[in-house]
Amino acid sequence: MATMKKRKKKTGALVYALFLTLWIAVLALLAWSALKLVWRYAEYYEKAEIGPVMDRYMETLEQDMWDHGIADTIANMPHEFQTDEECAQVVKKILTDDIRYSRNAGKQSEGLAVYDLLCGNSKFGRVTLTQEEVLPEDASGILLKRIEQDRLYPWHVESEEFFFEGLYTSYQITVPEEYTVLLNGHELTEENIIETDIPYDVLAAYYDEYADLPTKVTYKADNIFGSVDVQLLDGNGNETQIDPDRDDSQFIETPSQETIDRLYEFAYAFSSRYLEFSAGTGDMQYLYDQLVPYIEPGSELESRMRGTIEGYAGWQHNQHFRFGTCTLNNVTPLAGGYYVVEVSANASCVQPIGTVTVERDLRILCRYLEDDVRAFSVEDY
Repeated sequence: MATMKKRKKKTGALVYALFLTLWIAVLALLAWSALKLVWRYAEYYEKAEIGPVMDRYMETLEQDMWDHGIADTIANMPHEFQTDEECAQVVKKILTDDIRYSRNAGKQSEGLAVYDLLCGNSKFGRVTLTQEEVLPEDASGILLKRIEQDRLYPWHVESEEFFFEGLYTSYQITVPEEYTVLLNGHELTEENIIETDIPYDVLAAYYDEYADLPTKVTYKADNIFGSVDVQLLDGNGNETQIDPDRDDSQFIETPSQETIDRLYEFAYAFSSRYLEFSAGTGDMQYLYDQLVPYIEPGSELESRMRGTIEGYAGWQHNQHFRFGTCTLNNVTPLAGGYYVVEVSANASCVQPIGTVTVERDLRILCRYLEDDVRAFSVEDY
């Protein structure tokens, strides 16, 4: 009997060992299947990641961006003052900064992602990615369900576009109408003029009376890539510059020294007689006759001088007129031989209160024709 019990005991242990081994094998198989399922899920999850797709795109863009249609984009953009090659050089120089991308939050939807391409603070392009909603053929069961549920579809670049309008700059300049403006070597034409007949500031008071005075025009050019190289040529074709701190007298050609000397000779003689007439130190008709050779007949000045004679009542009681000095301050040529001559003159006379010295800054409008100079008007300034 003892022998029988011992044998039964050994048989039960063997059965238990076999069952345990089988159970462990089943668990191992289940664990392997579950691990394999996790690995496969991770594999599809990784393929569905959008970051690596954009990183690969950026690598190709930085390596050879001109194969991405940038050259075609530039060629199709207006740039009348630069060639395609010049624009490309500008863009290449600008895009040497760190290029990066940023997700455009306003243009997203399920299965669609849009990224802006950035360089520095400028946005120069956009990339659109979409998901291929195709289930893998080698997946089934719960894995297939999770792939569909979690949208583990691979991303790919659907389209790319570039826009360099942000690199555009405009240029505007006001110059004398006879000037030539070269922008990056290209001459601006009448099509670039946005304003004409702009008066010179130093001649503003004379345009109503003199129709042939010089004027300025304003040019404007758009669609320029990058920096602007400007060259100005005056009316004689000589390269010149504009001083922003000076008035428009810089555009007026300086008279010859011979002309200046002649106008000063006139201004000196005119000023001495004009101040003596204004002082009234003698017979007014006589003083006027002394002034007549320097006044244009029929002018506003002649009329004013005659009116002064008629209204003079001898109340001034000035005597002993003495002319002092006359300093030429400026000569501004107008059209048709007309000039604006500015002088500072002083004179003295004796009044009942004693000797009085008067200093006058005179602006004389005159015409210089065949060595004869005549004044049309005179005013203090």
